[in-house]
Amino acid sequence: MTHPDPPAMTHPDPPAVPVAATALTVGAGDLASVLASVLPHTSRDRALPHLCSVLLEVERGTLTAVATNGYTLATDTVSTSSRTGEPFRFLVDCDDAAQVVRTAKLAAKHSGNVTLTPEPGATYGGARWAETLTVSVPLAGVTLGLLTTGYDFPDWRGFLPEDTDVQSPTAARCVARPTTDRCALCGAVWVGNEATWPEHDERTGGPSLPGGQFAVSAKWLKALAESARAVGDDVVHWQYTGWSESREAPRLARVRIGETFRAAVMPVKA
Repeated sequence: MTHPDPPAMTHPDPPAVPVAATALTVGAGDLASVLASVLPHTSRDRALPHLCSVLLEVERGTLTAVATNGYTLATDTVSTSSRTGEPFRFLVDCDDAAQVVRTAKLAAKHSGNVTLTPEPGATYGGARWAETLTVSVPLAGVTLGLLTTGYDFPDWRGFLPEDTDVQSPTAARCVARPTTDRCALCGAVWVGNEATWPEHDERTGGPSLPGGQFAVSAKWLKALAESARAVGDDVVHWQYTGWSESREAPRLARVRIGETFRAAVMPVKA
């Protein structure tokens, strides 16, 4: 008498263990300032959702906010309560970011904090992206659940200035609403809705004599003025760069406002 072999024992795979979300605490006023400083540089073209969003990057206790519309790029940073936990990125729609700013400003009046709790999502481009982000503002009695707008954002770091590179100062009020034809701080000359500066001279660290000009649209200058108001600093520091020898790098004006805000602006004419 023969007996059939018993069926092979199978064991289901153990359920995947989700990565624990790490809650981060940020000062409400600091978060409002950082988001408000970069929001003027988001796009309004809804066909490009990643440019209509603010990128949030959290790593080693620092939250970095980045926005670009393709003509200007802006970034600002703030410290968080946690220096541990998995780094993550999150794309928040500009309208949602503006709501966070309004809510955080209410809590800031009472020296409150904001808690950010990410829900880990996809790994894309070598970075871990959050699928959702819960923003809790206890003093305002508000909890916002934000959904990411995507998993892609331009590589932005190479466009921003080193602190030692930024030379010529100008008043933010001049950038926003010029009251004279020439800025007394930086020598900007206004013609209609455009401001023009002499090109940066790398040999002297300052503007060169007439040989080339660098013109910036008033629309982008006003965006920088809004950033200056959010940062709380009235001085915009500039660096004007020409083409690289390979001519692959675009001409840019690099900008610093305050201790942490950095930006880059494309000229009217390349």
